[in-house]
Amino acid sequence: MSILKKVPNSVLWLLADNVFAQKNLINSAKNHGIKKERLIFASRVVPSEYLARYQLADLFLDTFPFNAGTIANDALFMGLPLLTLSGRSFASRYAGSLLTTLGLTDLITTNYKEYERLAVELATDRNKYADIKQSLDENRISGPLFDTARFVADYETVLVTALNEQLPNPDQPLPALSLTTLPTADLNTNLPSQAQQQLEQREPNIYIIAYSPETLVQSQDGFLLLDNLKNPRTDWMEYWPIREYLTANILDEGRLYGFLSPEFTSKTGLAYSGVIDHIAGCDDNVDVITFSPQADMGAFFLNVFEQIDTFDVGFKALAQELFNYIGLDVDLSAMIMDSRHVVYSNYFVARKKFWLEWFNLCEKIFDICEEHDNRLGNDFCTASKYD
Repeated sequence: MSILKKVPNSVLWLLADNVFAQKNLINSAKNHGIKKERLIFASRVVPSEYLARYQLADLFLDTFPFNAGTIANDALFMGLPLLTLSGRSFASRYAGSLLTTLGLTDLITTNYKEYERLAVELATDRNKYADIKQSLDENRISGPLFDTARFVADYETVLVTALNEQLPNPDQPLPALSLTTLPTADLNTNLPSQAQQQLEQREPNIYIIAYSPETLVQSQDGFLLLDNLKNPRTDWMEYWPIREYLTANILDEGRLYGFLSPEFTSKTGLAYSGVIDHIAGCDDNVDVITFSPQADMGAFFLNVFEQIDTFDVGFKALAQELFNYIGLDVDLSAMIMDSRHVVYSNYFVARKKFWLEWFNLCEKIFDICEEHDNRLGNDFCTASKYD
């Protein structure tokens, strides 16, 4: 907070991962005379988006007494200068070790006063900051920190040296180790033909979410299985495995992804080949392709929210309140949805562009529902009358 006070127009950019910590931080900032707007909370995103964020920041303020580890490595790899405070414990010296390897020991401090002073200086002295940034850009390319091949060679040398010291006859050392790298073509020839074709043709990745031993074995040719038997958050049903997948994987720009329920084929009459045929008939520029087994529902109701409200009275009003709360400009009383927009259940496939927007919206709803003292979240967590 002291750094924010001394650096005009600065903001503190944090991860929105814990609603209780978020509220505490906002309250603490208020107590220090810092407006809550200067604390920016960002939700989790897929790895490629997460790494890209580091290029939009100016300075990584490391934590103490537990330094950043993998996250510090990610930030430095993306060219973001990092300021750390090193202590006596291993956990408080991790980021300092990374900076030392990069030759940036000037960014290592040993007390709060020096940490604060240097943070303010780097934020206000653009010449000094530019020098640090240039050194980081040069050293992360030419230095040893991100040189994996050098690390492997050095590590092999240490292993051989250690082993040689234990040999009965030190005059007969082990031969030097070497890496054998297979060309990409050789690796691909070992892939199953179906998987190789999928790589070449960029077929869609369409998963069937298995939530029981019975659905786990109901695999069909072409469909992939998303094992959800050990779902730790059954209260989020199918959203949880989809959320886990989108968080852990980098989506291909040109590929379609789908996460279908096990009843997909029985309700739509479509096997995997039928899905592929339908996709093949669509424009390549389409971001979302739907497979709705209940087209009649689209003719009965103005939109899906009105349809749900018929079975669970009050849902539409609650959904409207939610959208207003998160800043989504929609009027559910005037929204008209036809067969091009209506899909019941999770019967659709989409490209990365859609999934990122969808995931960002869902995470806002997720955060609200996870706030146990939030009245709106509690209303949404109430059991539905519609099965």
